[in-house]
Amino acid sequence: MSIQIRKSHRCLLFAVLATALPGCVISTASQHDYSGLPDDDFAQVVKQVRGGSRELFNNIERGQIISQQFVRGRNAEQIRTLFTAAQGVCVAGADSSQLVCVVDRWWKYAMSRSAADSRNRCIPGIQLRYRFRFDKPNQPAATWSRYDFDVIHLAHCNRTRTLPG
Repeated sequence: MSIQIRKSHRCLLFAVLATALPGCVISTASQHDYSGLPDDDFAQVVKQVRGGSRELFNNIERGQIISQQFVRGRNAEQIRTLFTAAQGVCVAGADSSQLVCVVDRWWKYAMSRSAADSRNRCIPGIQLRYRFRFDKPNQPAATWSRYDFDVIHLAHCNRTRTLPG
């Protein structure tokens, strides 16, 4: 299912989002600067999910396609190792046939001079969430049979204000 938003509505939606986050300065001139991301598979997923600087929505499908390429054929222990190496976390799901893993990635915006205000700067981020299902959870070598992928948008904002006088 796809949601189509006309250009006139995109500006309105962006304005609503900007007012909902008054402590964060996000300019339409902002560009993603992914240079601080680790050089790993998850960085590629972030870049595909976030897309260009003017995209307002995450592209979950692109992230799922890229992720499937590097998790294919892995068992639960290999998946845990992959996420641990990327400073992620994996925990058992609701039952022994599930493994839930998350990894957070943070980047920055390369802002235009007019939008650069260190008192209001936000560091954007994203949490990649994976839920793996195993048909044979009691067999250590069994690989996942299905997985779900989702993302959560994160932001860490510097909210310090300088009081006059």
